[in-house]
Amino acid sequence: MAALSRARPRNIPTIPANGTSKLLFLFAAFFLATAAGPRHGLVFLILLRRQDAFQLLVLFGHDFTHLFTALILRDLSHGFGCIFEHGFNLGFLLIGELDGFIDTSQPLGVGAYHSYSTGSGDTPNALFDPAGRAILAHPSIETDAEHKPDGTLDNRALNKVAHLDEVHVVQGISSDLVFSIYNSNTDPIPIIKNEELILLRAEARFFTGDQVGALTDINFIRTNSGGLAPRGPFTSTADFVTELVKQRRYSLLFEGGHRWIDARRFGLLSTLPKALPEHNIFSRFPFPEAECLARVPAPSQGCT
Repeated sequence: MAALSRARPRNIPTIPANGTSKLLFLFAAFFLATAAGPRHGLVFLILLRRQDAFQLLVLFGHDFTHLFTALILRDLSHGFGCIFEHGFNLGFLLIGELDGFIDTSQPLGVGAYHSYSTGSGDTPNALFDPAGRAILAHPSIETDAEHKPDGTLDNRALNKVAHLDEVHVVQGISSDLVFSIYNSNTDPIPIIKNEELILLRAEARFFTGDQVGALTDINFIRTNSGGLAPRGPFTSTADFVTELVKQRRYSLLFEGGHRWIDARRFGLLSTLPKALPEHNIFSRFPFPEAECLARVPAPSQGCT
């Protein structure tokens, strides 16, 4: 089975035995907050140590942590974590003393990863498909990419997709692009990494009034990850969101469904491309019909 791993040169702290109850409390508190509704979350303070906050991300990964609109990484000298209402669809911000886990002097790939193996009982990385047998990359990854000052594409587009010798067709979709992020079926997949933390901080800074700080973080990713020229100040919230989701799209490409999550929480699902006219862009995660039919009361949207 897939396992959590230190797949990059960074020490992941271990929770001491007496820290487990704190994590369980924090985990339960978030569910209570989300149950109250995305725009009516509980507001409370929780004492957090760095290893507790980081292990929360490591233990629960994106299936859990994408409930937060952003992760604020601030210089909080007293080590308090604060969760408060933010107002987006997944509206919570976690403020914690996590400054030790965001470091612009470290490689952008530093972070926590799922590891894979071909050993007995283990799970290989199913996203490794260099021949395009079952997985193709959408052509818009290249056509939507910005160009560097030398006229070539964003480094992330160049490094994360490759061209096949001929066009392949998978489930009626034609493309000559494949993802080249994973070099083998044992390569790890990021859960959360330095690059995403910087982008999360940019988002948190912008929506808490620090537009200068947000621009600094965005331009750090543009220049260091994409090789792009820095951009000027944001002209509006819409301008910032457009820039943010584009940088997240290319920085986190094929790592965990981030683009759909971002489009959903910012009301941009209609901007996602349909490879075929009959395709649907889901507005929420699907789940088995039998499970849906068993729910009382039934979901207001129905089960189809």
